[in-house]
Amino acid sequence: WDYLVWVCYMSHFFTSFIIMGVLWKTNHPKFRRYVALFVGLTFIGYITYILYPAMPPWMASQFGHLPPTTRIIDQVWKHLHIGLGQALFAGGNNFDNNVAAMPSLHGAYPLLICLFFWKGSSRRKRVLLAAYPICMAFSLVYTGEHFVTDIFVGWIYAAATVYFGSKLLNRWEAKQMRKRMRKRMRKRMQGAADGTQPTPLDSLEP
Repeated sequence: WDYLVWVCYMSHFFTSFIIMGVLWKTNHPKFRRYVALFVGLTFIGYITYILYPAMPPWMASQFGHLPPTTRIIDQVWKHLHIGLGQALFAGGNNFDNNVAAMPSLHGAYPLLICLFFWKGSSRRKRVLLAAYPICMAFSLVYTGEHFVTDIFVGWIYAAATVYFGSKLLNRWEAKQMRKRMRKRMRKRMQGAADGTQPTPLDSLEP
């Protein structure tokens, strides 16, 4: 169990960036939307960390607020004998913020992925999409990295980001489309005034 939840926990650091790389090559408009939502979710999460620093369960245990709790991610790194990994991902470096438990971005990103790709996915893909945030939530509680409340709030952040972010992106894309249409009409009107006709390339302009 420890190794399985460790794999799920560590996927947080790679999955979103792998998705971005695939979308960059296969569907660039979708890539732009995903990156915008990902950055927006990350930003509001970091703002919350500043305004509301919160201990994870393993740290609360160290201060005596909970019964003894083992930080399993740290222990698995030790069993793997990979000191660099432990330093990077288990709180042994200057870039780690140990009081950034609320909301859980570990929980939020899987739900962002689920909601982003849900529409248009097959039933089999939807099972996988739904399983990822559930497995991540179990892993986070099992390893002592987050309270259940942290995960629920992360899910709320992810759902709000997809809902409101999608509306803002739709408005922005519609505005850009109107700008292109006005530019296209001006070119045609100028061509008519000059007595010239639009070139074939003009007629193909999106």
